[in-house]
Amino acid sequence: MKISLLWFCFVCCGIANGLIFDHVNEAVKYNYMVVVGVVALILLVIHRIITRRWYKPMKDSDPQHQLVFGLSTGVSCFVGIITLLSYKTNDASLGACVGVGTAFLCFLLAYLKEMKYTSVY
Repeated sequence: MKISLLWFCFVCCGIANGLIFDHVNEAVKYNYMVVVGVVALILLVIHRIITRRWYKPMKDSDPQHQLVFGLSTGVSCFVGIITLLSYKTNDASLGACVGVGTAFLCFLLAYLKEMKYTSVY
């Protein structure tokens, strides 16, 4: 449950950064994006606190270690590539690319930490 809530919060951080990039004026845009980035860093620290006590599973299908961040990293990378291509054809805004990039970075960092604590693969 905690991991699902953290995943949802990372998605919200990505959406917030994308909306801030598109709809806030230039004078304070990056200040607000730094605030969202600090929130994401705090969430990553909370993720580390939650997952550092995980044991190394004895079998591949351990229900305690879900692959939500690994799968989300792959999906957000794919969506990021599509969003960048859509931005080149003026079908998506640059804020969408920033939002997907933020979510991808959060998912990647969380996945790399989980990979250190568990031997899922």
